[in-house]
Amino acid sequence: MGEWLGAPPLFCENRRLNGGSNRSKSLPPGRHPGEERLGAEENEARNRQKELQEIIVSTDDVEQILSVVRELEGAIVISTALHRLGKVPVSPQVVRDPRFLMLLDTFKTRLPFFGSRQIANSLHGLGAISYRFGGPWVQMVSIQTQRRIHEFEPQHVSNTLWACARMQLQEPLMLRVLLQRAIEDIQRFCPLDTSICTWAFATLKYRDPEWLRAVVRARCEFADFSPQNMSNFVWGLSTLNFRNDNMVLAVGREASRKIQDFIPQELSNFSWALATMDLCDNLMLRAIAEEVDRRADVMHTWDPQSLSNMMWAYATLALKDDPLFKRLLDASVARIEDHDTQNLANSAWAA
Repeated sequence: MGEWLGAPPLFCENRRLNGGSNRSKSLPPGRHPGEERLGAEENEARNRQKELQEIIVSTDDVEQILSVVRELEGAIVISTALHRLGKVPVSPQVVRDPRFLMLLDTFKTRLPFFGSRQIANSLHGLGAISYRFGGPWVQMVSIQTQRRIHEFEPQHVSNTLWACARMQLQEPLMLRVLLQRAIEDIQRFCPLDTSICTWAFATLKYRDPEWLRAVVRARCEFADFSPQNMSNFVWGLSTLNFRNDNMVLAVGREASRKIQDFIPQELSNFSWALATMDLCDNLMLRAIAEEVDRRADVMHTWDPQSLSNMMWAYATLALKDDPLFKRLLDASVARIEDHDTQNLANSAWAA
C-alpha cells in the first residue's frame, strides 16, 4: 500500500466568470498547475527522507538519531532508525527520552505500511537494547506480523524471534505464526537461523515439539555450524527438554573437531546442556577437558559462570577427572570476588 509524503493531494478546478456564467478555463496540454506543485512537494519530501536515511545509517551517535525523529515518516527510515539504535552505544536513559518514545509512537502509527524486513529490523534494534517496557506498539506489531508472515524470509523469522526473546515478548499468536513459518521454510534455513530459533524458543520457554521434529527432518549439516551455533543449539534443546540423542551426539562430533575455536562460555554451555540432558558424550567431554588443559595458563581470565557451570556439569555426569577439577577450582578461587551466590553454590556442590 502506498503512503502520502508531504502535503495532501490537491483537487482544484479553475473557473472564471463571463457574463454571469461559469465556463471552464482552457488549459494547455500537460500537467495542471496544482499537480505540478504537488509533485514538487512530494519529491522534496521523498528527498528529505532519503537524506535522513543516510544520516541515520552513517552515524554512531544516538543523539543524532534522536534529533531527527520528528521528521521520520516512511516505513524504511523509521525501521532504519530503530535498527540503528541497536548498533550504537545506548545508555539506559535513552528509553525514557521523549524523542525515543515519540519514535515508538511513530513506529506504531506507521506499522500498517511495514513489510517483513522493516518489522524484523525494527524489532532487532529494540531487542539489541533489551527494551522490555512494552507499549501500544506490541499488539500492533503482532497483528502486522500475522498479516505479513508469508513474506518473511528465514533471516526475518530468526531475527524477529531473537528480538522477541531479548524483549520477552510473549505474544502467543505472533509466536505461533513465526513458528509455523520457521517449520514451513526450514529447508532454506542456514545454521545461524536454526540455532537462533532454537535458542529463542528456549529463552521464551515456548515449547512446541513440532519444531524439534522439523529440525530432525531437515537433517542439518552440523559441520557448517559455528561453535556459537552449536552451543546455543544444544543449550536450547536441553532447556526445552527436547531429547534426540543421536542428533546431539552428531553435534558433539562436529564440535569436538572445532573445539579450539570455542570460547569459555560456549564450552560451558555445551557441557551444561549435556549434563542437563543426562547425556554422557564421551567424545565431546574429553575434547572439552583437553581444551581446558591446553588453556590452563589463561583460565584465570574466564568468567565465573563458565567455570562454575562446567564444574557442575562434570560433577552431575559423575565424571572423575581430578586434573580438570583442579584447574577449574583454581581458576574459580582466583575469581572468587566476582562470583555470585549461584556460582558459588554450584562450585561448592561440584567440589
